[in-house]
Amino acid sequence: LKTVRTILDTTKHPARPADVPHAYDDKYSLVEQALKASIVATLNAADVLGASGEALAGMQAWAADNKSVSLRLDSEERCKFIKKTTREVESKTKHVSEYESSHGTKAKWTGKTVTTIEEWHWEFEVEYKLIAFCGSNPDQRTVLQGRTGKVEVITTSDKSPRPEVRVVPAESVNITWLLQTAADVKIDRNKKSCRTPRRNDQVERALSFFTSLHGWCGRVSNYFRSSVFPVQSLDKLDMSAINATGVFVPLVPLMLPAAGDEGGRGSLLPAKDQKAFIGEQARSLEAKLSALGKAFADEKKLVTGAEANILCALEHIKHIGERISHCVDYIEHMLEQQLIAAVGKELQPKDFGEYMQFHARRLFSADYAPKPFVYAIRRPDHCPEGVLTLEADVGDGQLEQPLQSIVSSVKANKPMYFSLGAATRAEFLGERFLHGAIQHQFSNVKDAKLRLTARARQFSSFILLVGKIASADTFEPTHAVIIQNKDDVLIPLLLETIPSAKAFRDAIESLSPEQQRFAKAFRAMQLESTLFALCVVEIKPQLERLLNLPPDGLTKEIRLTQDLMEMFITYQVPADLLSYDGREDRDLSYKLDAVKRNVKQIQDMVAEAKAKELEEKKQEAEYERARRRAERDEVVALTAVSDGCYGGAPLDMDTLSSARTMSFFPSSAATSSLSAALAPVATRSIAPISESVSKVAKVSQEVSAPEQVAQNENVAAMDADNDVDETVDIDYTQVPSTLDGKFDKHDKEGGVRPTTIKPSAVWRKKFQKALLAQPSEKSLGKDDLRSEKNKAFDLLDALSKSGALAFENVQLHIVILHTHCFDKSLLHTVTRDNVNPIEKVERTQLIIASVVHGEEPSKMVRPNQIARLEEFNADMLSLKE
Repeated sequence: LKTVRTILDTTKHPARPADVPHAYDDKYSLVEQALKASIVATLNAADVLGASGEALAGMQAWAADNKSVSLRLDSEERCKFIKKTTREVESKTKHVSEYESSHGTKAKWTGKTVTTIEEWHWEFEVEYKLIAFCGSNPDQRTVLQGRTGKVEVITTSDKSPRPEVRVVPAESVNITWLLQTAADVKIDRNKKSCRTPRRNDQVERALSFFTSLHGWCGRVSNYFRSSVFPVQSLDKLDMSAINATGVFVPLVPLMLPAAGDEGGRGSLLPAKDQKAFIGEQARSLEAKLSALGKAFADEKKLVTGAEANILCALEHIKHIGERISHCVDYIEHMLEQQLIAAVGKELQPKDFGEYMQFHARRLFSADYAPKPFVYAIRRPDHCPEGVLTLEADVGDGQLEQPLQSIVSSVKANKPMYFSLGAATRAEFLGERFLHGAIQHQFSNVKDAKLRLTARARQFSSFILLVGKIASADTFEPTHAVIIQNKDDVLIPLLLETIPSAKAFRDAIESLSPEQQRFAKAFRAMQLESTLFALCVVEIKPQLERLLNLPPDGLTKEIRLTQDLMEMFITYQVPADLLSYDGREDRDLSYKLDAVKRNVKQIQDMVAEAKAKELEEKKQEAEYERARRRAERDEVVALTAVSDGCYGGAPLDMDTLSSARTMSFFPSSAATSSLSAALAPVATRSIAPISESVSKVAKVSQEVSAPEQVAQNENVAAMDADNDVDETVDIDYTQVPSTLDGKFDKHDKEGGVRPTTIKPSAVWRKKFQKALLAQPSEKSLGKDDLRSEKNKAFDLLDALSKSGALAFENVQLHIVILHTHCFDKSLLHTVTRDNVNPIEKVERTQLIIASVVHGEEPSKMVRPNQIARLEEFNADMLSLKE
């Protein structure tokens, strides 16, 4: 600013654009003004290189004919031997010796060391040319300037210091843009690719040109400084003077404030002032070249005023390229700072997510607005058994918040199924919820991490199944867990995006028909895998139906409910042994007493079996002690015989053999004693086994017929499943492909990516071992999850009579998630791409809502939003289901 104020009239007070009120279009004008100044300044500097007069006119004529024009440095180095010389060099050290002659007189002798040096003299010559040529034709060219310089090089060996002849690789740069754009610089603001004053085709081409020109100037300058100049002795030359310091760069993005004290918009510097800046550049450049001519006056050697001028001009051109880049970046930075000042802070993805929740509440009517994913597990007019929540953690240290989703729900009229084993399939009805959720991703930074939490209240229980929708009427669970008595299960969810519809279409466009069919088939599987499903089965209502009890029969029977679950999970007792099978007109208390008696009988039998098992263990231990005692007596007997103490006389072989026989088969008294000890053990061991076998046989006879019927029904159902099921309410497997088709049509940028959700391999579980115990927490790994799934499936098998009894009190939640991806950060998306992400995500919300609810957006949004949508998202108002 100090330099500018010395150039302009004292009545003008230019200032930075950020300090002057102005309009958005003024930023475009500032960039255009800077581009024009950079072109003129570069041509002024190129005049030093020889691009002036007729040479420049010829180059501009080539460019006007749409031919490529380039600058090139050609250089050739030659080194030849001149002569060999020999010279003697005395050392600077004297050697003085004293001695005494034979006559007794003393004298001194002084000597020096003389070194003979051989030297080889070489002539090093450099010839270079700066050439402008048209296209790739070497004959159509113009030599801008060139020179031949020589210097003598002396070495102490006969080895040449440089190659005899070296043709230096040419350094070229295309300057067509500079010559074609010199006449007019105008940013086409109506072009689709024009986003901001910084992000448009004209500026991108200008920056690309100045980047390549900057590199060429650096390479040429480096060649002279590192390859040519060091050959010459530079002791008497001020090489630091070869620079562009002090040369004015006429690129100044400044504005003039409005006249007077009333404020108002500022204005750009007039053309007269711009010419003054260009004049100051020419004056300061001429002064610099004059100074260099005086410092490097010798025109015979390698480093002369000509080379100094070339390097100075190259350095100045580099400064121009750097300045134009700084100018346009400053204007873009000004945009960013103005946006931050308007909002009060630099917005983060978390802030954008919070706004989109606020925006959705204003956009949609109450019936269609996104809702938090928090669902009480309850029957109508009953207290909740627990709660199921899908939470989002944005990573800012705050509490997790429920995920907002666009949701529709229906009461199932037709059943769906899930497998409990290879031959068992369970049927379920209940409520079904379809959730459409959106996440945002800016510059590869995801919006939030998701996790599923399921909590049960005290004396309450339910079963949670996690999996996916495999077909129109099939839910495929991959995990299952029983949640009861204040259990709190936390399931981290893993998210993975697949390519957007537009990216997929573009990728397969040039594939063969066979390859396209393969890719489409695989994508169909990927889309269906985005159907993340949660199934919640309430236990008490199903127990009531299983035991032939009226609704709410077990609501207050806490102990009975716990005992029943223990019977089913731990002992896998058939339900027919516990259910009420009397007259239907009996009151509830009578039916409950019957069930309690059945449970008591099973508990007594279990307790008796446990006692018998314990007694058997004791008898086995007693038998083991008796056996060891007999073995010990045998060993003692054999020891006595071997010592020759049998009957007080030595024994012959026949007697020893008889003793061994007696030791293995004791006397009748001993045999009677051992038999008496073991007889009760054998008797008691056999009796309970026979009794248990008879009871089991009886039970098997009682339940064999119903189980056989159930198995036959399951086999028939599995056979029927091979056919197309036309009785399902909604085919949820069609939802992903429907959404994909809509995004392919309306998501022109290809930023919406379907996202798969999978449960993590490690879960967390909080629980209480007893009613008054302190809460505990543990991780559930692969083996633990398998055990939990087995327990849950055993209970489901019992509650459904192996598939014969349908589940009615069930919640099925189907979640389909999409991630709206932006390549840049939130701030850069707005200021550099000139994109309003609110409108883009709003469009995604409308598309998802139209599929989830099956309605046109015009019927789902509030009336006061219609006019705004017609202006910015008009094609969204007429979406069909």
